[in-house]
This record gives sequence, structure tokens and C-alpha cells, in this order.
Amino acid sequence: MPEESFQFKVSTVRSAAAIFAEPFLKKPLRIFLRKKGLSIKEKPPVDYVFDLVGDAAAQNLAKIGEAKYLRVLLGENESFTPLAGLNWRVIRTDFIVSPKTPTESFLGKMVYASLKDQPFPLSASETEIYPLCIDDLAAACWQALVLPQTAEKEFLILGKPENLSTVAKFVESLGQMTEKFSFSPSKALFHYNLKESEKSAKFLNWEVENDWRQSLEKTFHFYYKTFGIHKEKTITLPKKEIDKIEVERQIEQKEVSEKPHLPFAKKPEISTKPPVSTLKKSFSEEIIVIDEKANIKNEEKQKTERIISLFKEKKETPEKSEKRIPKHYCFLPIIFGFFLIIFFTWLKPTISLVLGAKNFKESLPLFSGQNWAKGEVKIKKAKRYFKTAEVFSKENPFKFFLFGAEIIFARFAETGKIAAEAAETAVPLLENAAVLGEAVLKDQTFDFKNNLPLIKTAAAELFWQFSRLQTAAESSWKFLPKRWQKDKPSIFTKIKEAKDFAQKTEKLSEHLLWFLGADGKKKTFLVLLQNSNELRPTGGFIGSFALLTFDDGSLTDFEVKDVYVADGQLKGHVEPPKQIKEILGEETWYLRDANWDPDFPISAKNIAWFLKKELGREVDGVIAFNLEAAKKIVSAFGEIYLPDFGEKISETNLFERAEFWSENQFFPGSNQKSAFLSTLTKQLLENIKSGKPEDFLKIFKALVSSLDEKEMMIFARETKIEKALQSLNWDGAVRSPACSAANCFSDFRFLVEANLGINKANYFVQQTAEEAITVGSDYTLNHRLTINYENTATSNNCPGGTYTNWLRIYLPQAAKIEKVRIFNPLMPQDEQIIGKDKREEEIKNTKKIVGFLVRVPVRERRTVEITFSQKPKIAGKNFGYLLYWQKQSGAKTMPLSLLVSFPENWQPVQVTPEANLVSGKLLFNKQLNKDSNFGVEFNK
Repeated sequence: MPEESFQFKVSTVRSAAAIFAEPFLKKPLRIFLRKKGLSIKEKPPVDYVFDLVGDAAAQNLAKIGEAKYLRVLLGENESFTPLAGLNWRVIRTDFIVSPKTPTESFLGKMVYASLKDQPFPLSASETEIYPLCIDDLAAACWQALVLPQTAEKEFLILGKPENLSTVAKFVESLGQMTEKFSFSPSKALFHYNLKESEKSAKFLNWEVENDWRQSLEKTFHFYYKTFGIHKEKTITLPKKEIDKIEVERQIEQKEVSEKPHLPFAKKPEISTKPPVSTLKKSFSEEIIVIDEKANIKNEEKQKTERIISLFKEKKETPEKSEKRIPKHYCFLPIIFGFFLIIFFTWLKPTISLVLGAKNFKESLPLFSGQNWAKGEVKIKKAKRYFKTAEVFSKENPFKFFLFGAEIIFARFAETGKIAAEAAETAVPLLENAAVLGEAVLKDQTFDFKNNLPLIKTAAAELFWQFSRLQTAAESSWKFLPKRWQKDKPSIFTKIKEAKDFAQKTEKLSEHLLWFLGADGKKKTFLVLLQNSNELRPTGGFIGSFALLTFDDGSLTDFEVKDVYVADGQLKGHVEPPKQIKEILGEETWYLRDANWDPDFPISAKNIAWFLKKELGREVDGVIAFNLEAAKKIVSAFGEIYLPDFGEKISETNLFERAEFWSENQFFPGSNQKSAFLSTLTKQLLENIKSGKPEDFLKIFKALVSSLDEKEMMIFARETKIEKALQSLNWDGAVRSPACSAANCFSDFRFLVEANLGINKANYFVQQTAEEAITVGSDYTLNHRLTINYENTATSNNCPGGTYTNWLRIYLPQAAKIEKVRIFNPLMPQDEQIIGKDKREEEIKNTKKIVGFLVRVPVRERRTVEITFSQKPKIAGKNFGYLLYWQKQSGAKTMPLSLLVSFPENWQPVQVTPEANLVSGKLLFNKQLNKDSNFGVEFNK
């Protein structure tokens, strides 16, 4: 089987990043990352490394700390060679603009030439360049690091294409150049593949949001302050400022003529040409005029200012004697205006956020009720309000009156906007899914070849949007009131489930043509109706089965058969496995017991072989369907009425009624055993076929949940379909996980039970598991695995009775078994040692399988304890340990506790999932309802 790769998750409260970049890029990038909730560090440990200069120390830092590493390459000439084992990704970009763009860059040279009014030859005027603001580059870098499936990929990130002549004209206007830029086709620029850039932007779910003109203008002002103006350089003021200065000059002339006694020898010379440059002081009306051609001396400027001040004093002197208003009253309008500005500054983003959340909340029940049109109107309003709040928080000129809260407003607004965009994408996806469901179940028209790719594209887009939402929510959640913090786990769980659901929908949609027979070939599937109350290796005893046929995209046939009727038609003798023969007492192997191998693809092939031998039918795939899966589908409808039994079946009474009717007047060869389950299955199908469109999504979610929790498993004969099922972990195969980190040991557990007591004892059996793992200083691993059983049945009459369990424990091949014992926890001294002569051991597919019989009498408890050791080959200061625990199909959700002990001088630096540190030991507690992995990394 293909190996799976797992990476540890960092369990720190606040993620950290290291930035290796030039100052003009480092500062804006640092500001961006801090807004995302990251701390900026230059020493380990860090989670992300941004390298914009190709510093070798950056790669070393990322590799040592196993951080995600991003290399930004500027232009086409730069190259990148990663260190072995580095978790890297690359962004190639060009034409970056920041408030302090360096003069050696292409755009920096243009701005500098504009400031100095110097010639600067450019390439052909029609050449396209791609100015990119540093904030947009930072957003792309962030997406490349946080989104999944970006490792070891290169992305091309560019701004929107602009003609070089357009950029040149704008830069010329900044400096009012007299020496215009010249164009020389011989000066070549880099040419980039825009399709590759668009593909990268779509993959990262990124787009340009900032205007490069604003950044170039800031660069010009920065150059002006830094380099000044060349002595022959003249720059013209905007018209509004020219008019203001002309008024002042007219005042000067008027006052000089009316007041000859003023101490001026002559009028100051006033230039008839517009002034050449001004610099505004922040929050001031003062204007400094620089006019070298007019050659106004400092003394004359001072005299002119005195004339203006005298004129203003004259205007302010009342001509008539009247009562003056107290001076402090004059400030009241200013104070009132100040508080009014503050009020409205807070009011707009607050109202926008509230209205956005209100419309978003109101859209959800509309979508649930399939009222797509009204729901879409609401979600568009929500998106508009969130966007208004986001833009206002970022660009409001009075945002400093928010006293730092503008960052919080912007984050909440961004999160809401992304959620609204995800809902917008989900609408056509859900509409198409509903139409698809009706087409399959009600034989309606549906263009599979054209519409399935649309579903796939929408699902892929939805996955990236939920990834963005998850990232945005993580950076914003800490700013919410504490009373809302308790909802964080459930909200983030729903986001993760929605993201996984979208990803699985995307993968599944690729192969629906094959499954539904819409590829021109009819498909037939064998559905095993397994009773998990009589647990068997692939989920339960096969009491009955169904044959499901799809043709041209529609369900054309569904027939349920009793397994004993089919087994009665087997000709010849098939030797059964040893345990079925000796414990169950079956001399011949039949279809009903053919699911003996817990590796479902192997059992599915055996079952399909028996079906062909017994009924002469061939199938394209095999589907295992347990009672728990039926329970999930029943819950989608609330309850199911079975007229033949006069029963209303709900998710709360399904197991109890199944046991009552499956055992009522049963004897081998009769149809009573399968009657209830087959009738329930048929009625479920009828309810699904007659269901409303809003029911289809619930049913689909129930099926996906059942596949994730191993209550359903699928085997397909088609190789490419089987590989897709493997990638989703829906094939039921025994996994072979691997740890991707260096100096890491991958461990494995799989408990497989088979009820051979000819009863339904699993309905009454409660089970827990505990494992103590001791890690030695020489990396030796000592294990004590404990499995606790309690049989709550009150009598030996069916469906209860002694739990006769052939237990198989899957361990790594190199595990050394030391002791196996079974005892009553109420009388631990009364133990049964399971020696080598009483247990079976075999090596199969790199696993050591230990099998033995466990009996749990009615109203009693039993504990199975197995001790073993392992010695991984590890060298280095760090040690990683990964334990993958596979859940058996049909097994109940089992409480699992893991206690990991380690030397005192070791420090756990990364843990997944969250664990408690108890007396210097790590304690994991988990409800095992699906395959789970546990990981910890130590530093010595």
C-alpha cells in the first residue's frame, strides 16, 4: 500500500516568523505578518522563514527548526538550490514597489531620474511591466506558506500588466520632467509567462489589491527628502496651491501700496511664473516656496510674511465697538467637531460589521431551505458590508481616532468577506449537486460531461476559500470577547470539516462518471449489509447483501438478497481459515464469512469471487455498509417507517430494534435474519429517491462521514479509482504510515476483533484502551498496551452471551513481544498467560500480527495486557515519535489514553494533537472514531 506522510503541528500559542530581507522589504513585511498575529524573531524556534536575499542562514534556521521556508527570487536571473530535507517553496517576482524602493531597482531608477530631471532610456514603449506593491507580495508569501500542497512548488507572482509608456508618463508627472524618458528597443526587459502567473495566483487564491501608483508616489517623496532637488531642477505645484500663493501675493501688493510707511525699501520681486516647488508640513497651512529663478532672499520673504500677517490682523480687528465672545467659547465648535469625527469614525465600520454579520446569518437558513435566490441576495449584501468595513478601516484618513482598533476591524471584516465569498461559491455548487442527485435517483436529465467539471472547479475554489477563512479566523479570534472564546473549538471544527468536505467533493467528482455508469458502461456494485453487533474484521457479519446497478447516470436496479440463500448455491468445498473452522465450527468457507481479512481490498476480492461462484454475477466494486452508516442516513430524515414491521425507526432505537427483529424466530436458512435489515435498506433507498433537494446534501454528508469513520468502505476493480479511494482513506486498506521528519520513528496500532460466538454480544460490550510508552535515553521504546472489556449482557440468551473474540493486534514488524496476559481486573492475580503456544504470530506487509482468543463472560470484565519493546535506529539531538492508530470498521467509538514518559533532560517541543503535561509525562486522551495519529518531537 502507498505510504502516507505526516508532519508535526506546532503547539505554540503564537506562531513566529523570521525575515531575511533588505530594509525596504523587511519593514512592510514585518508589519503585514504582525497583523496576521505572528511574532517576528531572528532566532529559533520559528514556524516560518521568509528569505528574500538568499541567506544561507535562513535555510539552516528553517531546516533545524523544521519550519516552512519561502524563498523569494527577484527577476529571472536568480536561482535557488534547497538544502536536503528542507520544507521549501519559491515565489519568483519582479518590479516590486514599496514606500522606500531602492534606487538600484528598475522602477527606482525611473523615479530617481524623474527627480533629477535626467535622461533614462527605456525599452520599447509597448513593453509590458508588472508593478507589484510590497503588501500584495506579502499576502502572496503568506498564502504560499499557510495553504496546503504548496511544498516544493514554485509560483510566479506579478502585478497587473501595464504598458511601459503608461508607467513612464506617470513617473514623468511626479517630477514634472522637462527631459522626457526616451525609448530604445535595444534595451530589453524580462518577459514573463502571464498564464503561469494566473495559474499561480489561482492556486494561492491571491489577487492584486493595491495601486502601484500610490507606492511610486511615496517613493518619489522619500527620494525628495533623501536626495533633495538638483539646482537646475524645477517642479510645479498643483493648481490649488498655486492659486493660494497668488492670493497671498496680491495681498502683498495691496498692502504695500496702502501703507507706504512700512519698512521696505522697495516691493519684493514677485515672479510672474508659477512657483516651482513646495513642501507641505504635516497638519499645517504653512507653505515654503522654492523659486531659484526669482531669487527671493530670506530677508524679503520675512518682510512679505509680515505684510500678510498685518493684513490678517487688520481683517480680524472689528470696525465697530461690540461685545467680544470669550475666547474659550471659540474652541467649542472645534471640540464638538473633534468628538463628532471620532463618533463617525467608529460608527461606520461598526455598523458595517454588524450589518454584514446580520445578513450572513440570515442567509444560512435560506440556503438550507434551497431558497438560493434570496440567500444569494443576502450573502452579497453581507460581502458588501464586510468589504466596506475593511476598506474604511484601512483607508480612512481619520483611522488614528480608532486608537489601534482599525486592525481588529480590518481583520474581522476580512474574515467576514472571505466567509461570504465562500458562501457565494457554495451556492452554484449546491444547486448543481441537488440537480445531480435528482438526476441519479429520479432519472432526470443532467449533462454529466459538462456539469461535473463545473462541480469539481467550484469544490476546488471552495476548498481554497475555506483554507483562507481558517487562516483569517485564527489571526482574528483572540480579539473577540472572552465569552465568545468558548465557541472557538466548535467553530474551527466546522470550518475544518467544511474544508475537508470541499476537498473530498473535488476528488470524488473526478470519478462520478465511472461510478454512475455515465461513461457509457453500466456499473454494478455488491453492497454488503454488515451487522456490526456481530463484529467481523471488515465491519460485521454479512447477513444479507444488495446488488446496485447504475446505467447512463441513473440508478436502474437495486435488489436485496439473503446471504444463506446465495451460500446454499455454492458448489464444491472451500477450505476456511483456521479460526472459522475450529472456533466457529464451519467446515466450508462461504460468502457470509469471506470478510475475514481486515484489509478490505483483499476481503472484497474474496467476496466478489464467492458471489461469482454462487450466483454467477460479476461486479465492478464492493461496498461495505454497516448499521452505523444506516443510522447516519436515518438521522437525515428524522425517522423511517417500516410498514411490514409496524415500526418507526430513528437513530436512537435503530440498534435495539435491529437486534429484536434480526433474532426473532431465526434459524439457519430462514429469511428472518435478513428481513429487517433488507427491509430497512429498501425503505431508506425509497426515502432517498423521493426526498427533497435539501435532503440530498444531508445524505451526502452522512455518506462522507460514514466513509471517514470506516462505517462504509469501497473497493473498485478500476485501478485509477482504487488509487483515488486510497488517497481519501476510503478503501479500508491496512495503512502504512511514514514519518516525514528526520530522526523520526513511525509506530502503528490496529486492533482487529472477530465475534465467533454466534451472537450479537458486541451490542453489550463496552471497551477502552490505554497504552503507556516509555522512551529511553538510548531511544528504546517500551510499551504496555491494555485493552479493557466489559460484557453488560444479563443472560446467555440471544442476542447476548459470552463475547468470544479472536483478537488480532497489528504492530510494527520489528516489535519484540515480551508478555501477553488476560485477567479479571477485579481479581488481577487470577491471570491467564498467553504463551507462544497459545497465540499466533505472523509477519505480513511489514506488520507483526499477534492473534489469540479472548472470552468475556456475561456480567464480567476482562483485561488484555501486552508488553513489547522496539529499538529504532535514530541518531541526532532531536527525536520524533509518530503513532498511527487505525480504527476497525464497525467497532464502536473507543476511549483511548496514551501516556508518554521521557528522560528528564528531554523537552517536548512539538505535539499533535494537544496533550497534557502530567508529572513530567505527556497524556493524550482521544475518542477513537476514525484513524488518528499522535506525534511528539523532543529536544535533548
